[in-house]
Amino acid sequence: MKSSRLLALLAILVVPASFVSSSALCAKARSTDGPTLLAVELQPEDPMPGGQFVWILNPSTEELDLSCWVLRSEKAGVLMVVKPGLQLPAGGVAHLVPEEVWVAPTEQIRLLDPQQRVVDETPELTDDRFDDQFWFRDPGGQWQFGRTSLPRKPVSGHLSSGAVSGCAPTPGGSR
Repeated sequence: MKSSRLLALLAILVVPASFVSSSALCAKARSTDGPTLLAVELQPEDPMPGGQFVWILNPSTEELDLSCWVLRSEKAGVLMVVKPGLQLPAGGVAHLVPEEVWVAPTEQIRLLDPQQRVVDETPELTDDRFDDQFWFRDPGGQWQFGRTSLPRKPVSGHLSSGAVSGCAPTPGGSR
């Protein structure tokens, strides 16, 4: 059953080979059904607003409430909180945009659940060019640097630094 869901996701997320350094975008990075970091823009052409972004995939068969989830930049030391009310459907992708620049040109990003547990993380990524390329997971789950297109009909959300009404304080997270 799990492999049939993955195949269905691949069918949804496949984009033209000319648009991406590999032939598809998917999140076969981990063997769990939990949320997965899918893509990260560190150094966009137009930094703000909305230049930096993170895509999160919900590979499960259940809707996921991303309210109060945290993205932590390890190098810059900045925590960004998903604002309350973001529901991510089963198989859906969230396109999250921070309110401010929050990552360094060389960065590792961790996704934490509302209880501050690390759910997923990137390896150390480097982007020293201000262009329209970014980091994303290829069909094998490996991080690649290049171009691709956003999956159809993503759920849009915003990341906020500091305290967010309705969310518990975000100390630092644990593994």
